[in-house]
Amino acid sequence: MSPSWRLALNNLAGRRLRTGLMVAAIAFAASLVVAVSTAIHSGQATSEEQIYQFLGETDARIIHQFNGRFDAGLLDMVRSWPEVELATGRLGGSLTLVRADGRADPETGRPLRTTSNVVGVDLEYELDFRRLDLRAGRLARDPGEILIDPLTAEALEAEVGDELHVQRFGEPVEFEVAGIYERRRLGTLQRPRVYVDHTVLGEVTGRTGQLSSIAILVRDDVDVHAFCDRYNTELPEPLSLEPAELARTGFDRRVEASRLGLIVASGLAFMSAAFIIVTGLTTAVTERQREMAVIRCIGGSRSQLFTSQLMVGGLLGGMGAVMGVPVGIALAAALLWWLRDTVEVDLYISTFGIYLTVIGSLAAGLAGAVYPAWLAGRVTPLRALARQAQPIRPMSIAACGLAGLAIMGVQLALLLPESAEQRFWLYTFIGLPAVHIAYFLLAVPVLWIVAKALAGPPLELFSRALRLPAGMLARSVLATPFRHGFTAGALMVGISVMVSTWSNGTALIDGWIDRMEFADGFVFRTTGIPPDQQQAITELDFVTDFSSVSYMPVRVVGQQVFGVQGIGPQNVVCIGF
Repeated sequence: MSPSWRLALNNLAGRRLRTGLMVAAIAFAASLVVAVSTAIHSGQATSEEQIYQFLGETDARIIHQFNGRFDAGLLDMVRSWPEVELATGRLGGSLTLVRADGRADPETGRPLRTTSNVVGVDLEYELDFRRLDLRAGRLARDPGEILIDPLTAEALEAEVGDELHVQRFGEPVEFEVAGIYERRRLGTLQRPRVYVDHTVLGEVTGRTGQLSSIAILVRDDVDVHAFCDRYNTELPEPLSLEPAELARTGFDRRVEASRLGLIVASGLAFMSAAFIIVTGLTTAVTERQREMAVIRCIGGSRSQLFTSQLMVGGLLGGMGAVMGVPVGIALAAALLWWLRDTVEVDLYISTFGIYLTVIGSLAAGLAGAVYPAWLAGRVTPLRALARQAQPIRPMSIAACGLAGLAIMGVQLALLLPESAEQRFWLYTFIGLPAVHIAYFLLAVPVLWIVAKALAGPPLELFSRALRLPAGMLARSVLATPFRHGFTAGALMVGISVMVSTWSNGTALIDGWIDRMEFADGFVFRTTGIPPDQQQAITELDFVTDFSSVSYMPVRVVGQQVFGVQGIGPQNVVCIGF
């Protein structure tokens, strides 16, 4: 074993409590990063699985760019294209379903009902595109049958063979439950989804002879992108022929955005751990001045002392990662188990999160050990053996404060570029870490000033309450401003994150949500409400006020209009009211 390794291990073993606290700081940061990354990755993997299940084996699709409908006759033209192997039409809608037998909720006495998203499909061709795992029953085969998901079955207490009615004006429409298909529960915002024949759905919703999309399977030797480019010009505006993989674009962007947020949050967490290590190892170097002097006297070199301190930092980071990774995975598993009744998500371990944790832990340990290693390498035997105490020079405290102000100036200068994207990336990867480093540096002179100001009666009263000798508390803080300042800086970073999170959340609630006055009731129709019917609703005796609302999804392909390139949404929903 090399002398540097022996020195590093002796250093850690000689101060076990301090070593444990520094390892715990890194392990805590590491476990949080792994827990958050694993939980996010588990949700994303489950959502991705649902997207693939919904899209099925589709190679390309025709959609209305503004979420509208188009003539079903276009399907015949698509099937005539020589590259197309199979094509099927789908119609989207929404229906309110009730039980035919009028069964009511025993607690409220109201009839059981639910509003479900409906996918109208061609029952003859849908199996060639999409496979659904069944929990009970079979797939729908006839226009009078319906395939429901567990959410619909739970809301209506429905089983295979039950009769369901569509709640609407006009002639009643009945469906028999043919089967219940498997579908993961992904939270309270998830809407029920059922499958019926698209011609029946068109009649019920007033969209006879219309489709929402056309799913296409091309031959194996056909390039999907070239196929879409060739036939896109033959479609009337505003229809679009696109590869099915574009349906994943928004999801992929959310994944990248979550990774960016995880990287930034991880950097701040490990930065705090690094400054805690700086404090601990600097203190250890100061306390071991005589020991290091003896090592120099018996032949130890500066490089061995320097290397031993770096090894200490690396060992601290490595031990923190080894402890933090399994704890983080266990925390994520416990969270998913606790929420199992609300969100059905399998545990997927994030390799990205583990890599980030290991790299961050080692970087925190090594970065925290650089300054103590430099101090250790400067040890001279004569000065260290004669050294009893050395007062802190005011210039070093002032230099620390000026460095913090300078770094803050750099952070503000990064906001000068005109490009919003440049400002975002510069602030995210340079400005945000810079301002937190400035917090740590400025904490030293701020602490020194506060300690000077309170060195009289305020601290004397506090010292008496703790039964400490007079002046001991003030002198202790003033003698080690860097140790206490960096510790205060670590606390300040945590407080800054909590305050900013609280401020943003409060601003969202006070400035947006609390300003909304929600209606007492809503009138909804999937095909829109004509002006004459709106007028009839407003003339009802119990209606005192109303607001008509509409929405239009706008698809933006090939350019970035909102947000940041690569992670911002390409599409936007326009709300009219």
